[in-house]
Amino acid sequence: MMANSPNNFENIIKNIEEGAYFTEEDLVVEDPSLSLRAILSQESPTITIPYMPHAGQIPFHCSEKPVRLLACGRRWGKSEAAIAELLSFCFGKNKTKKPPKCWVISPSYQQGRPIHNKFLEMCPRSLIKSQSKQDKWYQFINGATVQFKSENQDLVGEGLNLIIVDEAARLSRTKIEEELIPTLLDREGVMIAVTTPRGKNWFYDLYMEYKEGANDIDAWKEPSWLNPHLSWEKIKWSFKRMRNRLTFRQEICAEFLEDVNSVFANVKKQSFGDPLYEPAFGRDYVFGIDFGRHDARTALIVMDVEAKRAVSIALLEEREWKYQMKLLEVYYKKWRPKKIYVDMATIGDKITEDLQKEGYEVVGVKMNVPSTRNSIIEDLAISIEMGEVSYPDYRKHQEWEVLINELQAYEFNILANRIVYQAPKGHFCDTIMALGLALYGIKDLEREAKRFIPFTRPYRL
Repeated sequence: MMANSPNNFENIIKNIEEGAYFTEEDLVVEDPSLSLRAILSQESPTITIPYMPHAGQIPFHCSEKPVRLLACGRRWGKSEAAIAELLSFCFGKNKTKKPPKCWVISPSYQQGRPIHNKFLEMCPRSLIKSQSKQDKWYQFINGATVQFKSENQDLVGEGLNLIIVDEAARLSRTKIEEELIPTLLDREGVMIAVTTPRGKNWFYDLYMEYKEGANDIDAWKEPSWLNPHLSWEKIKWSFKRMRNRLTFRQEICAEFLEDVNSVFANVKKQSFGDPLYEPAFGRDYVFGIDFGRHDARTALIVMDVEAKRAVSIALLEEREWKYQMKLLEVYYKKWRPKKIYVDMATIGDKITEDLQKEGYEVVGVKMNVPSTRNSIIEDLAISIEMGEVSYPDYRKHQEWEVLINELQAYEFNILANRIVYQAPKGHFCDTIMALGLALYGIKDLEREAKRFIPFTRPYRL
């Protein structure tokens, strides 16, 4: 049941077994002419929605604070509660005389599908006056509007009464602070952010403000098992299947943890010593290069074959091929690598062949093939964690700080039962790719050497 005040939630508790529903009182708006009875026929004074709030959701619906946070485990019912609150807000819970304007924001189009589908499932068709399926825009019979958007869309310039941020911990701080919050100012709007905790970010900062007594924020942090519709057996089953206990604590227990989804461990521990500015006598080197395209830069890492140590790094912001070739030419003449390993997905077969014709010992690696990319990333992660790969001290040599930042930010996600490695939005991974290619090259040379060990017969008198 949706309501306008905390007192109405006594009715929810009394009628909880009957299911949740709207009544005429719940749906009345400021203008009496837009009340439910005036809009709908006399035979339909009640609209039923498929929503029955459990005990943990009721306090959330009672809140009237301008910022409301739900930091809860998976399957707690965050999306259902957010959509129910959206419908309540559009039909009377807001304090504006004009029909409210609302947005529901998700990190991406794909991640926004579940909450959009939940809206379509919960919202009675009789409340929708018009809609645009392409823009995911809906206008209700009282003039209120709702639009579903993703983070990569333009979120600047419109005054809003309500913003619901789904999977909030995945959105960037810049989007929230510079684009979304200003849209609420002129209408004294409300922001509802719902998410499973994901590290210590802007959402965590708001939650800590609430814990410290901020009077404009309400927040709830509850584990998945407080949803009475989830069986305890299912929770125990999840615990057994999640090998990473930190993941269980974050996704199910709703704890704010750091580095749960990090791919690389011991990143700073392996950063020590000085780089080389000239090749050492008698040492062999390989290059790992991630050529920049579109909005990415070019990264080149020189690695000592025997020590498996990165000794030199070059970053190039220029995207034009002539500048990238000049960088390669300069470094090649200086270091004389045994081989150069490049991401073939960024430059293509033809350019790889052209480089080979010009005398460069180039090996193209298809990093756009998931199995190849994952294997290289996993091999690099294991080698760093085991202390087999090292690189210069980023505290003394700032050019290496870029690599450290990328390694620490790089993360994995499980999508459709497969692991996906990626940099978070707004981050790069070019130095990681270059380092991974260089390590792949060293392993490739080792395999090659084993294939060509000469067989000698024992000497006999």
